[in-house]
Amino acid sequence: MFTMPKLSLLQYALIVSAGVHLGLGTLKFVAPDQFDRLFQDTPLEVVLVNARGQEAPVKAQALAQANLAGGGEMAADLRATSPLPPSPKAETGDSTEVQHSQIQQLQVAQEQLLTRVRRELALLPPPDPQRDKGTPEAREQAERRRQLVHLLAEI
Repeated sequence: MFTMPKLSLLQYALIVSAGVHLGLGTLKFVAPDQFDRLFQDTPLEVVLVNARGQEAPVKAQALAQANLAGGGEMAADLRATSPLPPSPKAETGDSTEVQHSQIQQLQVAQEQLLTRVRRELALLPPPDPQRDKGTPEAREQAERRRQLVHLLAEI
């Protein structure tokens, strides 16, 4: 018959060490918050703004270099967000010409929008503190002027 050779103390220690290391290798030490955060992507875009506000928004829609006036007070989500990075598009043929024409169309639309906002701002009567002493119309005009200036700064 076959008999097992007697193991030395060193061989027993190596077997026990290998077993302990295998057992510890199956354990995972990680902070629970960091582990859960991997499954919850919260996209937040960086937007450059020209209109500075005095207070930080309550619920920011985007990171900004300055506090965006009224940034978290919108009822609807106006900025498109995605947890995925932008995917590159491979286009062939006349894609650069199409892109240039699209850019020109967008620039024309931007100029038209700027012109319209500037025209609306110019049509508002200048604020006169002597004439307007807290009347509702004066407050509405001041609010409309403030909104148009912020829109102009954001464009």
